[in-house]
Amino acid sequence: MIIKDGSLDCNFECNDGFVPSGDSCVTAECEDTKVECTNSSNIGTVRTCVGGIWKVTKKCETVSCNKAGDDCGKCKNESRQCTNDGTTGQTQVCENGAWGSKTNCDNRYSCNRDGTDCGDCVNDTKICTEVGTTGQTQTCKYGAYETAVVCSNNNSCNAGKTDCGVCVNGNTSCYNSQTIQYCSAGAFYQSSCVPDNATGGCVSGFCEFYCNKGYYKSGTSCVKSTSCGNSQYIYTKLSTGDEILAYCISDGSQLYELAAAVNSGDKYPDDFDGNAYIVAETLTVDEEWSEGIGNGTNSFTGTFLGNNKNINLKQAKAGLFGNVNGARIENVYLSSTLAANADSAGGLCDAAYGGTVFYKDTVSVRISGSGRRIGGLVGYDANGIIDNCYVGSGSITGSGYDVGGVLGYGTGTTITNSYAAYFAINNNSNTNAGNIIGQGENVSITGGEPYNCDVNGNGSIGGIAGILDNSSVQDVKVRCTVTGEENATAGGLVGKITGGTIDHSLASGNVSTLTGIMGGFAGSASKTQFTSCVSNGVVSGDKSAAVGGFVGNSESGTQYTDCAAFGAVEGKYDVGGFVGIGAGDFGACLAANSVNGDNTNNSVGGFIGNSNAITIIYSYAFSQVSGYLFSGGTGLITNHMGTYYYSEGCMADECARTYGRVTNALAPLKINDLVVSGPAGMAKTGKCELTHGTWTIPLPESIVDLVDDFCD
Repeated sequence: MIIKDGSLDCNFECNDGFVPSGDSCVTAECEDTKVECTNSSNIGTVRTCVGGIWKVTKKCETVSCNKAGDDCGKCKNESRQCTNDGTTGQTQVCENGAWGSKTNCDNRYSCNRDGTDCGDCVNDTKICTEVGTTGQTQTCKYGAYETAVVCSNNNSCNAGKTDCGVCVNGNTSCYNSQTIQYCSAGAFYQSSCVPDNATGGCVSGFCEFYCNKGYYKSGTSCVKSTSCGNSQYIYTKLSTGDEILAYCISDGSQLYELAAAVNSGDKYPDDFDGNAYIVAETLTVDEEWSEGIGNGTNSFTGTFLGNNKNINLKQAKAGLFGNVNGARIENVYLSSTLAANADSAGGLCDAAYGGTVFYKDTVSVRISGSGRRIGGLVGYDANGIIDNCYVGSGSITGSGYDVGGVLGYGTGTTITNSYAAYFAINNNSNTNAGNIIGQGENVSITGGEPYNCDVNGNGSIGGIAGILDNSSVQDVKVRCTVTGEENATAGGLVGKITGGTIDHSLASGNVSTLTGIMGGFAGSASKTQFTSCVSNGVVSGDKSAAVGGFVGNSESGTQYTDCAAFGAVEGKYDVGGFVGIGAGDFGACLAANSVNGDNTNNSVGGFIGNSNAITIIYSYAFSQVSGYLFSGGTGLITNHMGTYYYSEGCMADECARTYGRVTNALAPLKINDLVVSGPAGMAKTGKCELTHGTWTIPLPESIVDLVDDFCD
């Protein structure tokens, strides 16, 4: 029965939308049979609608509701889980009661112990860390490293830091006598104890090595030394480009030691098997230098490099070197005061044999005393080479038989671009003296321009050489004053030459003697060929015979081609503008000077004073001539004495005024009626060609460059 106002009397049914509640009907909460799940603090509760009223049918306990909201899910919302795929952890986040997609852990680490997140390492891997040099290992379990374990024997970690190594870093031991074994990154490595260019080995776990001579230690290597500042021995190059090992000489005492060792036949130093030395510093020797390096018993046979360092011998009684044989001496700068008293004496070297080479050596020396062979550079040389050497600011005084500014006596010597300057030779004995060489046999002299030099003596003396036998001279220009005493044979370039050749050379120094033979170029010449040579010095000696502007005495077999004499000539008799007396063949030669003979004697000529068996071809004389029975104007000799023999083309008066006393003359060039205007020796006035009448005669092409100093 239904009671009004919804009141229930006894048996009743509630209207739609209402449900019984006690003795009344109330509004329904839900639709019957409906199921829903709701979360509280992410924990789900499931309820079912029964009779319009919710009734809890399930508690999710630890998980959240599912996405449909009608049941419990599989997990608690916002919670995380981590599962391993092999050793790589993969994490998932719970959303709507279900696990989301998997995400690999960074660095592919494994999951932590409770499986809620990524760990800090990959399971079962090891790491090794070091405290000092001792390794400690840790193994990864559940994404975390376990307690560290010290490596056995306190070994260090391996290179990858993944485990213990097999040794302690820094420890060394000898693998064998030449090899060291050392620990690095927990492993053994072997290395040679001895680097290149060294000797030594492994001793008690350490390398001991010594660099070879010529090398110095730099770390664990040996570096080639090229400076005496790095090593006592260095590698250096010769002028030839060859590299050698040399011992450094750093003070004067070492020079003494070297000399003593060599002269005793010993090595220096005693552990040096080489034979080369180099000057490292300026050396001054105050004590007496009584014996040079090398002697007659034990010659120096090595290499000595001056290195352009000064060596000063203040009290020398011998050259820096005594006897050398097959040696090489380069770039020595030597100052010396030498008191000579030996058979051979030289500022740098007393005697050289066996093809010794002197290269770019410079010597300033004052030599006094006596000796048979004395040289500013070398006293005696056999078959050697003197190349680009210089002797300057010095002198040689006293007595010596063969005296030279560079070389006293040489046989087979080759001299190139070497000479003395600001140098004087004053000898009072029967001396053969020259600025370059006193006496030479089979020598070759090429180049060089000696200047500001004086050569004095009473033997055979010359601007570059006293005596030359079977020798050659080429491209030399000498400006030395040559002064002879009684009976000297003097020449502006050479005193006396027998055999050989002289080519393209100039002598421009003055020549004079008290008595004797002299020439502006050569004092006396025999069987020699002169080609393209010029003399330009004044030749004077009012008591001398055989005086010539070019050569004083010319013997048979001597040939002159393209040669000229310009210096004034004065003598007693046998005086000629070109030749004083003698024979020979003259081709395209020229005398342009003044010629003055003694008025009480004869044989004075513009070209030749006195001659026999002479051939003259295409040669000229432009000379002012005066002398006994020879007088007249410029270039003319109007009177003569004696008998003249001449070939066709040479009239008696022509031969006379040009040649003086001539026998068997051959002069195919007509030279009569030549008149020279201006002063004697016109070439000195600044003209390179001579004018006479309507003719102009140029200088030979090959000598123009030789007279540049005085001819424009």
